[in-house]
Amino acid sequence: MWSTLWRRYLDLLVRRPLPTKIVTSAVLGFLGDASAQVIEHASHVSAPSTSFNTTHVAGAPPLPVFGWDAARTARITLYGALLAAPVTHVWYNVLEAVAGRGTGPRAVVRKVFLDQTLCAPVMTAAFFVAIGAMEQWQAAVSAHRLAQAADLWWPTLCANWLVWPAALAINFAFVPLAARVGFSNAIGLGWTIYLSWVNASEERAEVRQGLTVPPPPKGI
Repeated sequence: MWSTLWRRYLDLLVRRPLPTKIVTSAVLGFLGDASAQVIEHASHVSAPSTSFNTTHVAGAPPLPVFGWDAARTARITLYGALLAAPVTHVWYNVLEAVAGRGTGPRAVVRKVFLDQTLCAPVMTAAFFVAIGAMEQWQAAVSAHRLAQAADLWWPTLCANWLVWPAALAINFAFVPLAARVGFSNAIGLGWTIYLSWVNASEERAEVRQGLTVPPPPKGI
C-alpha cells in the first residue's frame, strides 16, 4: 500500500508540482507545530509553575491543561503553504540551472553552498517576519518582536547550519528534483518543531513582560 501511495505522490509531483508541494508543506507545517505544542505541554507538566493554563483539583497541586493554540498552528501552516513551498519550488529549479543538473560531488557541494549562503539567511528572516505579520501585533508589540527577531536570526541560522547541509547533500545527491521539496519538508518536520518552539518562547516572554496576554485556556 505504501509503495502505491508513494508512486501516486511522485506522479502528482510531476503532473502538478507546485500544488502538491503546497499541500505537503501545509500538512507538515500543521504536524510540526502541533507536535511542538505537545512537547511544550509535556515540559509544562514537569514544571507546572511555567504554564499559563492550570486547573485546580482539591488536595492536589495545580496541573497544566493542554490548550491547543489553533491560531498559532494556522500561522505556521500558512507560512509553509504560501511562502516556504513556492519559494523552495522556484529556488530548487534555480539551483539546477545555476549549479548544474548533475548529482556528482561538485554539483552537490555547489548547491548546498549556494542554498546555505543565499537562501537560508533570507528564509530564516522571512519566517519571523511572516509570522509576526500574521499575528497583527500593535505598534509596541511589533517593535519589541522585531528587535527579538533580529536577535534570534543569527542563533537560528547557526542551528540551521548544524542540520541542513547534510540533509541537503543527501537531497541533492539522491532525490529526484520533483521530490526534493517533499524530502526537505519531511526533514523539516523536526525543524518546524524547533522554529515553532523558538517563536513561542518569544510569545511567552511577551506575556511575562505584559506586552500581550495569553490566549484563553482551551482544554482538549
